[in-house]
Amino acid sequence: MIKVYNYNELNIKKVQIINAFLSKNGLSFDKKPDYCVVIYENLDIPQAYIKEDFASNFDIVAFGAIDKKVLKYLCVDEKKQGMGYLEKLITILIEESIKNKIDNLFIFTKPSKCYIFMQMGFSLICETNKISMLEHKSNGISNYLNDIKNNTKNIKINDDKNLPISSIVCNLNPMTLGHLKLIQKASAESSILYIFLLSEDNSFFKFEDRLEMLKKETSNLKNVQIVLGSDYVISSSTFPTYFIKDKKEIEITQMELDATLFAKRIAPFLNIKRRYVGTEPLDIVTSKYNEVLKNTFKNQNIQLIEVERFKNNNEDIINATKVREILNYNNYSNTQKIELIKKYVPLSTIEIIKEKYLNL
Repeated sequence: MIKVYNYNELNIKKVQIINAFLSKNGLSFDKKPDYCVVIYENLDIPQAYIKEDFASNFDIVAFGAIDKKVLKYLCVDEKKQGMGYLEKLITILIEESIKNKIDNLFIFTKPSKCYIFMQMGFSLICETNKISMLEHKSNGISNYLNDIKNNTKNIKINDDKNLPISSIVCNLNPMTLGHLKLIQKASAESSILYIFLLSEDNSFFKFEDRLEMLKKETSNLKNVQIVLGSDYVISSSTFPTYFIKDKKEIEITQMELDATLFAKRIAPFLNIKRRYVGTEPLDIVTSKYNEVLKNTFKNQNIQLIEVERFKNNNEDIINATKVREILNYNNYSNTQKIELIKKYVPLSTIEIIKEKYLNL
């Protein structure tokens, strides 16, 4: 029997059985998926009863799930491998994604397993020595990059055409004076500056608001092109960790894949020669990410430009975390919050915060 479930509708007993099946096969949930497919067997039980409750009576043969656009937890019982269950699982998950209007599907897997999914119509986007990333949509990343390049025709190139094409990848949660100064510096030193804005709505500030902040503060920089980060800028919310045994390796594995994808697919296509980042004296994870970028870019003819973190007039390092802390502090009135964040953010950010987050 094969059944598709909305994961949130599964009862505790079913979840426990699924967890036990995954655990038996060396996997575990890193987060709840949206949908899942369970293939199970028991020929002795009437069909009507099967549909009622598989968990207490049946052995799971195969399991797989969709989390946003990522296929995860793909697992076939060891005794049933090589019998077509994985192909059946993938087919059903693809059909489910079409029903739910998911425009592309991604798989992250070990390089040694990559060929299995390529035989099922998936295309390799990039890989490191630890992990491979594949997609189901034909020419997905190529179409994404072509769209960026076509939009570049509307950008006014810096008067000094000998300057390199550069990039910044940012979240802007929210946009600060530090972000603005980094962008202004990169724009002045580049013929074209691509700004990749992470488009997932997992931040304190909504994507539409972060995009508005960026557009307003860069409207006078004619060589800037804003690019939506899309599925090809890997974040912790999309990166699966369920098959990585050593949990200490999760962060570095994600960083290396993200850096490799940028260095080997995005940068060469757009002729990007520089990527600008701020130094990171406060956040260990971001500091490590900068180090990974530097090591990855070394052999790819891309220069990582690390710019010293900007400080305000009080010699405080400007960072978005400080702004969010002020906004979350209940002992300040909304008017006090605005006065405090003025030292950290540009006017457009203040206006958006006043209107949409503090109702002033």
